[in-house]
Amino acid sequence: MMRNQSFKTLLFSMTLLTPLWACDPGEVGEGTAALADTCACGRLGPQGEAAEVDIATSVQGIYGNRNLFWPAAQTDPPSGRTDISVCWENPESTSIGSTSRIRASWRDARRRVAEESWARHARINFYGWGTCTAGSQGLRIVICDQGNNDPRCPAMPASQAGGGYPAINGMVNGVRLNPAHSAAVVAHEFGHTLGFYHEEERFNTTQNLPTTACDTSGNSGWTNANPVTYGAYDPDGVMAYCSPPTATPWLSPTDVAGIQRSYGRRITSSLVTPRGNCAAAHAAVGAGDRAFTWDCDEYANDQEYYDTTANSSGDTWNLRLSGSSYCLGADYAASGGPVRLNTCATNTNQMWRFEQVFVRGFGGLCLDLTSGNTAAGTAIQVWSCGALGGANQRWTRTRAGQLKYGSTNMCASVNGSNRLVLAACNSGDINQRFYFTDQRIRLMSDYNSCLDVYGPSDAQFVDYGTAGSGMPLNGRYVQKYTCNTAMNQRWNFTGPIKSGANANLCLYRPSDANGAALSLDACDGDDEQQTWDYYF
Repeated sequence: MMRNQSFKTLLFSMTLLTPLWACDPGEVGEGTAALADTCACGRLGPQGEAAEVDIATSVQGIYGNRNLFWPAAQTDPPSGRTDISVCWENPESTSIGSTSRIRASWRDARRRVAEESWARHARINFYGWGTCTAGSQGLRIVICDQGNNDPRCPAMPASQAGGGYPAINGMVNGVRLNPAHSAAVVAHEFGHTLGFYHEEERFNTTQNLPTTACDTSGNSGWTNANPVTYGAYDPDGVMAYCSPPTATPWLSPTDVAGIQRSYGRRITSSLVTPRGNCAAAHAAVGAGDRAFTWDCDEYANDQEYYDTTANSSGDTWNLRLSGSSYCLGADYAASGGPVRLNTCATNTNQMWRFEQVFVRGFGGLCLDLTSGNTAAGTAIQVWSCGALGGANQRWTRTRAGQLKYGSTNMCASVNGSNRLVLAACNSGDINQRFYFTDQRIRLMSDYNSCLDVYGPSDAQFVDYGTAGSGMPLNGRYVQKYTCNTAMNQRWNFTGPIKSGANANLCLYRPSDANGAALSLDACDGDDEQQTWDYYF
């Protein structure tokens, strides 16, 4: 059954006229061995709170032009989801491989980067990815073959986003990818199509750059009639000119916070894959309809699963499809058991566990136990997700509303100083019990207080036309604070979703393709096909 979808196709794209990540335009292409020596940009040192404030007074972070954002993001907050149709101008270019299979793999690797970076973390839906036709609008990708003097690629070996200024639509603007470039270039170029400039390409940055080679602010062609800055200057950001990431994770914490602030987080109760697709089912079909993956189109509430204990027991939850009487459940508790909608009932096959998951917050950083010290009173902080294999970041949600650390009997608790620390689990202690709702973690002891990552407020993080300040940083402590709309109070779970009937079985998808049916499978650590972002 095809899902009825309505997509916006107008592209407001940021264009790029100089070679990507080359310090001397036209001299160095991304991914070359000469990059590090030629750029010689270095990186700013570790930043504590004092250093952050100092940087915030002089330079800015991820930098965009709201006039070049896609339509839904031109309001603050965004007016809705951003749908972007993507197509390939010349997908079978032999410059990327000698066989159709190799060419498909090359394209998928680059699609994956776009989806795992921008689409995973924000309310952005890239869809299509087929061959462009004469009438195709949206975002068009050209695989540039300089050897064949492709007229669409006048500045090779650089890759470019764009085709003219001001931006018009996908018929003119798009992304040009050089076959010699690695997949890393895609995250940067897609950032331009979303309306972001280079980190160094804003006013008053030259005096703060490690070397003049990093300065792109003199590119006077990039006027910005409606500038928006997000956070402090971030030399590790994907939009940095000389020192961008060359491996996953593609986005820095400031990038994650910036894209979520500008395009919005996923809607509450979304169950999202690392490639930015959603778990879906047909509410209109009802009981028996098979659950499957699909573009996150938010169609008819068919992708929103609310966690409830109405028909569950123990440390388990039902996942109830929004506005219906149907819950997500397996036919039977064994590997291969089909997952589908059924009338909500007290049945362990309709129960799910959030065990050994990451709790992801501001800038995509995760709740982390300092040094893995399980002693009572140890501070709980935020840190890059997956550090040390995530050994210090595994949490289990209990029915009482606790966050239990790993396989221990120690739980997150708010102490007398309003800091989040570790304490012996005690379901009777109201200070270690929470409500998980609207992507916030509220205290049961005080419903108007939420878990909050210490740092810049939303007003400080986003600044219009001057200097954004602060950024999400490893080591920031977590505190009790009055609930508000700031990003440093937004959270979601990342990890496996385990069967309530058998905790050794996990919710599984064979692929992220539209229509791929969900089932149970033997839990396999951090297998991507068993990893989900749940926006409770």
